[in-house]
Amino acid sequence: MAGISFVIASKRKLDSLRLKKPMNYYLNLYAQYKYFSETRQMRFTPPVQTLYALKQAMEELKREGIHERYTRYIESWKTLVNGIAWLGLNHIVSEEHHSKLVTSIVEPECDGYDFHAMHDYLYERGFTIYPGKLEELRTFRIANIGDITCKDIKTFLALLESYLGSIGFLTVDG
Repeated sequence: MAGISFVIASKRKLDSLRLKKPMNYYLNLYAQYKYFSETRQMRFTPPVQTLYALKQAMEELKREGIHERYTRYIESWKTLVNGIAWLGLNHIVSEEHHSKLVTSIVEPECDGYDFHAMHDYLYERGFTIYPGKLEELRTFRIANIGDITCKDIKTFLALLESYLGSIGFLTVDG
């Protein structure tokens, strides 16, 4: 899906770009600025779905409030990191550096563990997890943004506990 970006710049700086050769045709900032200034349209097919999604997200944020949204994210994050620790798993970044939006978790050391099997187990029960992005460290990622609540995180943790128990990672005591 096509995306959008925001550019905040002085008109003088944008005008100075008109004499510079663009690096490519499509991402020509000056041409887009000039065309939009003259027509109030985008040079190419606009990312309509993305713009509607952004509008909806902004309306939801206004209803909830920025402070309230971030407070909900923090509550969900605290529930997640406490649950991850209780299950014997570790996150890869110290807590003071967490974004509180997405948490990377070190995969369990267990013969029965398989990321894809865990992903499918959780997905079939309404939760999506993401593979890690570090080649040198096996991780998976959990997001607690959007419409996710602390209750959702608790439900997720119970399912994760069930999965980890089924592969022999957890003892009877957790």
